Amino acid sequence: QVLDAAVDSFRGEIAAVGIKVEREYEGDPRVMANADVLKVAFERAIENAVQAMSSRADKRLTLKAQNDRGVVRVVISDTGVGIAGEHVPQLFH
Repeated sequence: QVLDAAVDSFRGEIAAVGIKVEREYEGDPRVMANADVLKVAFERAIENAVQAMSSRADKRLTLKAQNDRGVVRVVISDTGVGIAGEHVPQLFH
């Protein structure tokens, strides 16, 4: 629900740029966490993805969430230009 709400925050931009959103949810991906904090983190990743795809022909935003024996994994991926290798260490600072 939080991941979907984060995507909905960018509904206008996603439609304007022509991004196809694909969802792959497996199991029950619910977690005990602060929904507001998770939403902000997801929104930042989605905003970055939308910006990275603006000039691309193939525009896909893929959202994956899976629960594997109590461990929930969320993956947000896109077909954008990517992040330069030298910037990767700074992503989560």
